[in-house]
Amino acid sequence: MGFFSCGIFLFCFIGTYLFLFFFFFFLYLLTSNTDSEESSILVSLQAQLAECQAQVEHWQGVATICELSKQEELAELQKQCDQEIQSLQEALRETAAQYEARIAVLQSQPSDWRRGHKTVSAPSRDKDQRQPSELEGVVEREGGPLTTEGYFSNCDSASLSSFSMDTPSLPRKLLTQDDTDSLVSTGTLVPEAIYLPPAGHRLVTHSDWDVLNAQLSELRGEVSRLQSEKEELERELETQTNQTHKQVSLMQSQVQASEGLLQDLQKSFSQSQNAVQSRLAELSLSQRKMCSDLSRLKGEEVEESISDTSSSLSATLHGAHCEERLRIEIVNLREQLDTHSEENVQLSTLRTEAEKIQARKDQLQAELLACRTELEGLRVALTHVQGTNKALGTEKAALHQQCLELRSQVISLRSQLDTSQTVQRDFVELSQSLQVKVELIRQAESLEQVKEILEEGIRQAESANAS
Repeated sequence: MGFFSCGIFLFCFIGTYLFLFFFFFFLYLLTSNTDSEESSILVSLQAQLAECQAQVEHWQGVATICELSKQEELAELQKQCDQEIQSLQEALRETAAQYEARIAVLQSQPSDWRRGHKTVSAPSRDKDQRQPSELEGVVEREGGPLTTEGYFSNCDSASLSSFSMDTPSLPRKLLTQDDTDSLVSTGTLVPEAIYLPPAGHRLVTHSDWDVLNAQLSELRGEVSRLQSEKEELERELETQTNQTHKQVSLMQSQVQASEGLLQDLQKSFSQSQNAVQSRLAELSLSQRKMCSDLSRLKGEEVEESISDTSSSLSATLHGAHCEERLRIEIVNLREQLDTHSEENVQLSTLRTEAEKIQARKDQLQAELLACRTELEGLRVALTHVQGTNKALGTEKAALHQQCLELRSQVISLRSQLDTSQTVQRDFVELSQSLQVKVELIRQAESLEQVKEILEEGIRQAESANAS
């Protein structure tokens, strides 16, 4: 009976041993497949991480180049503005000095007119007095008496600074006759001959006008270049953003897959560990039972006959053999436990790598946000440049309008100058003829010669009026 129970026990032990062998072999195959998959996933993640680092370095280089180009353009624009302001200030100073000199000349002309008026001879004094009185009447009808104080009180600093530097000065003949200075001063002091621009406007020279046009064309070219660069950067940023989003989504899916794989591996590891521990407990319990059965069998064999000694010895040897097998199985189970602990360490390493990948992903998102902020700054700078371009366009239109008005004023001044020169020439000829007649009258010896001279002068005057 005891031998039959021992055989049943040995059969059960061998069956359980084979079951455990096949179970652990299957588990080993499963873990080797998962290790190969995890290594391939890790290699792909490392390659994607290197690609993301290269893209980040590329974007950093692009941002540095954009910042340097923006600083150079701002410095160039600042330099151009400083040069323009300096040239305008110099033109304003020269214009003010020129017109101060003209004002001094105009102020000195009334005294010359009075001196010339006193030196006119007696026969021509009545006619000279009649002509200035007519001129003064015309001036009084147009705008009141011509006094330098009344005229220059209406000229402010804005009107003086509004004259152009390259405006051709009015040609003036420096005649030696004192009796013609009154007409020159009268024609010069006409208020309609001076252009008074509206407040807030200024006149510039032709060279400054050409410089402004050149600067405007340069600014337009700069704006078009900046706009093309902006569009190119926007296209590149959109492409890189799409690629980054795709890579981030792919990395997220890979991280989620690796996390699911880690969870499955942890579950399988915990299940296998529990199964191994339960099996070890069962094996230790069966070993104890076997030891007790062996001790009991040994005691029974001593009491039985000598014929059963050989069978007990074989059973003892068989038990020792089973015990050795159990020890070998325990060693194998311990090795499997060590293998599972190493796999746990690898899983923790993979988890750390996944955390690093997540941190890198956050860093890439932050850099993408910084690039977007830089793009917004470039858009603001482009808007500012466009506003400056519009302001320059309006200033150009205003300067063009002022140039047209100035040309019309120059034309009117030239026509008035021609009229003044004609009047001056006629007056000089008249004064010379009167001086000749007076001299002839002085040299006349009789009243008949005086009458002939006067009649000849009347006939010449009538013929001149008729012509």
